[in-house]
Order: sequence, then C-alpha cells, then structure tokens
Amino acid sequence: MAVTLFGERDSWASEWDRTFVSAQRVDELTAGLDADIIEEERDGEAFSGPKHCHVFNVVAWRPLVDESASAHACARSTAFAG
Repeated sequence: MAVTLFGERDSWASEWDRTFVSAQRVDELTAGLDADIIEEERDGEAFSGPKHCHVFNVVAWRPLVDESASAHACARSTAFAG
C-alpha cells in the first residue's frame, strides 16, 4: 500500500472537513505491517495563498513469513506469465 496522509499540523486541518492524522495514528494504522514512513513539513504556496504542509508518505506491506515460500510463489507466477 502506498498513501500520503495529511498531518494534524497542516494549515488546512482547521479549515476542512477532512481527516488529518497524528504520528501516533499513522503508527496505529501500520501496526503489524512493515512500513517506510516519511514525515514532511514545509511552508509553501497553495492556490489560496501561503500554506504550511504536513504530510506522512507511507509505503507499507505485509511482512514475509517464509522467504523461501515467497520466492517459490514468485517463480510459479512468472512461469505462467507468458
């Protein structure tokens, strides 16, 4: 899964009827998964004017239980690809 989530310190958090999350909530959402999480904050411009951006870029996947079984499954899937 790959997703970008708005952080709670984003300047739109107080204005929009949307979901904004804390770092703790991101950890809860990815519990049990292997994940690369990059939290970014910066000041910039939106069409409406100055904006503080706070986002979490998340790439998460189920952990491999048995790497040899996974390698075997990949070999089978490529054998039937063509």
